[in-house]
Amino acid sequence: MVGQTGFHRKSKLFLAMFLVFAVVTLQGVDALAVFSPDISITGNVEYDTGFADSYRASLTGGFSKTAGGAVTNSTFNVAAVTGGNPLAGTLTSIGDGFGFSANGAGNLTVNDESEFAAGFDMMLNITNNSLTFPYWITFNLNFSNSVTSSGADTYTSSEFTLDDPTGEIFFTDLLSDAANGNEVGGVSVGGYGGNLNDSGTPSFTKLLGPGETWFYDGAFTMEGGAYENPSSCSGGFSANFTVTDVTQVVPEPATAILISIGAACANRMRRRRGPRSRTE
Repeated sequence: MVGQTGFHRKSKLFLAMFLVFAVVTLQGVDALAVFSPDISITGNVEYDTGFADSYRASLTGGFSKTAGGAVTNSTFNVAAVTGGNPLAGTLTSIGDGFGFSANGAGNLTVNDESEFAAGFDMMLNITNNSLTFPYWITFNLNFSNSVTSSGADTYTSSEFTLDDPTGEIFFTDLLSDAANGNEVGGVSVGGYGGNLNDSGTPSFTKLLGPGETWFYDGAFTMEGGAYENPSSCSGGFSANFTVTDVTQVVPEPATAILISIGAACANRMRRRRGPRSRTE
């Protein structure tokens, strides 16, 4: 009886280890350079010409779409856009995505004022059309944010936020304010005016189940103003949001064999326990 008990304990341990191994193997699949037709990713980036403004200041930049490895670019000067706006399309390959940049500068040398304002909107919709397989989908955000102001009454602010169905998942928010004080993320950091910078490459991964949909929604604004002579303000921002991984979660062929072996082991354990319980 003692020997049988020890045997069954070892069998249970083996079965538990096997199940863990099978689950890990089940998740180990290949990333796809070109998306499976199961995955639909559509989106757009749009320059807000209604928000754009410049008075005694410069305001320029551009935005882009990469779909199937092909890049489409547009540029702007204040509210005038050269190229398509919005840029929209279907992403099909690793490295596809949307990007934009904006640069504004005001320099007051007379008793007047200098102002600029720019804005962008970005949206991606992702759908897993498979009725069977989930997918891991990863996006990277490569961004750079900088603001500066100099003088008695001048400021520059630059803010980008990224939302998904759960709410806000990322933001960068800089304010260089020579009159009222500097802020990072809406929190005072001391100092008045000067340079503030932020940059990084955060990634966002979602396990998308069969038939599930998801979205990412980005919004950007940059504003600056100089109101006393002499003073100046400037800001620069760039962002690229790209697909870096699409991985289908399916069983490897070896996993099916392992699952069969595990089931056989479980059946043998049940048969061994049956006679022992009857003799006790």
